[in-house]
Amino acid sequence: MTGGRPPEKLLAENFTRLDKAAEKSNRYFWKCDHCDTPAGARIEGRDQRPIKHLTVCTSVPDEIRKAAHLHLVAKGNVPLQLSSSLLPEMTTSGAARKGAGTLEGYVDYAMTPVQKADADLKFFRFVVHSNSAFRIAHNPYLIAWVGSIRPTYEIPSRYVLSNRLLLSESSRVHLEEVERLKKRKMLTLLLDGWEDALRRSLYGSLAAGVGEYPVVLGLNDLTGSRGSADKCLETITDAMGKMDIADGENVIALTTDNPTVMQSLRRKFEFKFPWVLTFACFLHGINTILGKIVSYPGIKEFIVATAAIVSFFNSSHYWGGQLEEEAKAIKQGRSLKTRTESRWYSLILQALSVVYWERLDQIIKVCKPLVDAIGNLENREVNLADCMLELLRCAKHVSSISLQRLPGEDWKFLDHARTTFVKEFQEMNTDVHALALFLHPRCRKLAQMCKTAGEIAMKWKWNANRAGLLMEDMQNYYLCKGVFAGSTADAKEWWDIRKLAHLGSARIGLPISGEKNPLKVLAITLFSIVPHAAEVERLFSGLSGIQGVKRCNLSVPTFESLGKLRNNYSYHIYQQHRAAGLPVHRKHGHMHTRAEPGIDVDLVDDLEASFTWKPPLIVENISDGDGTGVPIEQMTPEQIEAELNTWEAELAAEQAARPAVPMRQEPTDVPLIYDLDELDRIDSGAALIDDSATWDLASLLASKGIGST
Repeated sequence: MTGGRPPEKLLAENFTRLDKAAEKSNRYFWKCDHCDTPAGARIEGRDQRPIKHLTVCTSVPDEIRKAAHLHLVAKGNVPLQLSSSLLPEMTTSGAARKGAGTLEGYVDYAMTPVQKADADLKFFRFVVHSNSAFRIAHNPYLIAWVGSIRPTYEIPSRYVLSNRLLLSESSRVHLEEVERLKKRKMLTLLLDGWEDALRRSLYGSLAAGVGEYPVVLGLNDLTGSRGSADKCLETITDAMGKMDIADGENVIALTTDNPTVMQSLRRKFEFKFPWVLTFACFLHGINTILGKIVSYPGIKEFIVATAAIVSFFNSSHYWGGQLEEEAKAIKQGRSLKTRTESRWYSLILQALSVVYWERLDQIIKVCKPLVDAIGNLENREVNLADCMLELLRCAKHVSSISLQRLPGEDWKFLDHARTTFVKEFQEMNTDVHALALFLHPRCRKLAQMCKTAGEIAMKWKWNANRAGLLMEDMQNYYLCKGVFAGSTADAKEWWDIRKLAHLGSARIGLPISGEKNPLKVLAITLFSIVPHAAEVERLFSGLSGIQGVKRCNLSVPTFESLGKLRNNYSYHIYQQHRAAGLPVHRKHGHMHTRAEPGIDVDLVDDLEASFTWKPPLIVENISDGDGTGVPIEQMTPEQIEAELNTWEAELAAEQAARPAVPMRQEPTDVPLIYDLDELDRIDSGAALIDDSATWDLASLLASKGIGST
């Protein structure tokens, strides 16, 4: 090692210098000392590439990864902001801003290096958050506009934006997000796949929480992996490692969509992290119900006809304009909707815009409540109980539809819809969902799930004494005894003793301890689980905006960096608007039909009075092929399966072809995943996991006089 500048300390301690580059740049190639992967075998020493490798290498220790991020932040001259907002305080009006100006606002002077670096960083954040290409820095009109505002300021070049500032800001955001994850004790991991404009199979992973803005863990290219569950497991565990949550101590749940690969992934993830509860995305489940209902053969032709009408008017400038004028004349605000292949509920939105045939009206009558359910549940405040209540609302609606036998209606379609709903309801109505519904103070009379609560206690390694206290709490809660009396629409607010502190309320949650009343720990944990993967869909929606027509050839690492940056910038805007009392949710015509958070109290009262929890739905009758009606409980599985369409048959074939997964074994050493002394939302000092759990659930239920419900 002779001649030139000595290598930086971080570079020299973690890499082995190889041969010199061929050009006259005096650069060398470097090999990572921590991994044997092709990515780290030969890295050219330019543009901080070796240091950047340390930030993504899965074999690098956490302290070295953090040092690499700090190095990149310092190289970009970016201030390390981990807690303060990136945005200035919001002012009340334009007049106030004008009156608060100083003499510096009227005099142009040369910018100091610190001011220039701050302006460059703010311009970079605008470019990223607005989904603008970095080449905008060379736009003559932008340069002319900036020159008229501040003649002494020179916009950073495209190279500076896409290299130095991108690397520095990515590292700063990474460190900020890692610190934010450390403060959150109940995380739900989300994973879903997406095909981008280059037809790459990209999988995004997030850490979310009820009422919390999500954190992007990673974006990985799994093109060519054949949808392997092992590869998906490796993807999400690597993402957890990069964000310093590899041990999973603060993870309480994993939510994915429900194809065969994801079902296998959830089993494998639960085998690796036995305390984690796994769920299929509830919104995907409702979407599947819609898909199976509208795939009824007698309805397909009307769906095709509707799509043809919508496509004609939307593609014709003249006739589309004529239709718009007619709509304005009759004060109709709804426009024609197009169909999205991946979202079956968009078919119903399309049908709503072309209500002409009686069968389309029949489709709307059956499916519109399911569409409303998706709209109501697709937000950050939703928990497991909200999902079950919406599904019960749909069940009540479908069971109450009358068979009018009009000439233009297909009465067999209604039987098909009910049969489909019954089958899918049984799949989505898991024991944990039912338990969460029971633990909602407004819904405790709808179900009692002592056995499920005991199974979760065994999964978390609670001892027999604590499990016995849990069963006693379940009985007292069901009977509304003592501190469990009363209710509210927001379940987490009712259980959480710290939830209402900022409101100055006289009654702040339940005045009980999680150690003496373990039902509180169970309830707050379940109501902290995110039951759907809508946040991943929002991430993909943002990525589709980043990957525009003029920049569709982004590499996956750059794509991931831009997605993380934009998510972080949106988080700061979300925090600022939330603190100012401004709306933080987008509004859609078919979505968010309830303005207030929490469950629909009127619906709960109606269900308790008129709807039975088991069975979930009663079908009036269904045709057995010869015109006679056969009650659903008398039909064989073969007869029910014969009524379903080819789409269901393909799904069943895929399910049968699922590879076998080894049975989960109890680990010898389970980490302490919940430190209740550090949980701000639970007033208890007891640990959630206790390795001394050696008790039998059936015996415990019998000793408490509880049946296996």
